[in-house]
Amino acid sequence: MKMINNYLDTLESYLPEENQQEIRQELESSLMGQIEDKQQQLGRDLNQDEQEALLLKIGHPLRVASAYLPNQELINKDYFPAYKRALEISLSIFAVLTLLWVLPYKLGSMGVIEFLITTFSSVIDASLTVFLYVTGIFYLFQRYNFPLESLYQWSPKKLSSSGKKVSLSRFEVFFEMAFEALFLVIWNKMYLSEYVAFENNFIENFSMSSDWSIVFLPVNIVVVASFILNAIKLTNAHWNRWILTSNLVINVISIVLLAYIMQFDNFFTLSSNQLGDHDWGKISYYAELNVRIVIGIIIAVTVWDSYSHFKKLRN
Repeated sequence: MKMINNYLDTLESYLPEENQQEIRQELESSLMGQIEDKQQQLGRDLNQDEQEALLLKIGHPLRVASAYLPNQELINKDYFPAYKRALEISLSIFAVLTLLWVLPYKLGSMGVIEFLITTFSSVIDASLTVFLYVTGIFYLFQRYNFPLESLYQWSPKKLSSSGKKVSLSRFEVFFEMAFEALFLVIWNKMYLSEYVAFENNFIENFSMSSDWSIVFLPVNIVVVASFILNAIKLTNAHWNRWILTSNLVINVISIVLLAYIMQFDNFFTLSSNQLGDHDWGKISYYAELNVRIVIGIIIAVTVWDSYSHFKKLRN
């Protein structure tokens, strides 16, 4: 039975050197027993196809041999919970730090699309680096038997209740983070720009009014704070009292800030003498109206979101 011998030879090559013969004999005895039982049922020797079917059922030689090999997990089950937690926290922190680093240094010199591509690439690069370092550290912990007690230090006396944990959708949180990152890009580009595009031409001095300078920094702070909180939510994957309270505080500040913005006399400034044939007064009126409508919608959504958080907090 050449096929059977080839299978056993291949399997043996994957076994630990110190006990290859012993394990091979054990597996060979089991395999030959199965072949004999099958031959007794059929009343004849197994043909090539039947031998192949039997070996396929047993499994690839590498998989069978793996049961006799020492632990082959990169991070085993004892270290994995601490590894997973460390990886989640590290990825969230470095993703936020990368975004905060890219915003001031890249925003002014790039268009929106180029900035988004650059930001995405920077976050991916940072995430891969963090993944490699954290995985490498925990592999060394495992390899040299770093004491588990040091990774899981805790005391029942120090446990505190943060209330009932309510699960949340990571997809929704990620979508919110993507929207906030995009908003930061557009918001800063609009504030820093002195031009606005219309029919592929740039008209000078059609810019945001001076009132926006008062809220420029507060808006950035609130959105960045919300982004960081969403990164924490993405890591925890559940609501708790602390997260709900923080989210509610950010929502209240956002509503106050948006209500203040709604009181601006003008959102845009138009001072160019080269207005061409366009009715810029009408364009400016509808632009102002659209901004007020958008802000009103955002306030309504934020109020509803705050009410939802308040109900969760009470429960």
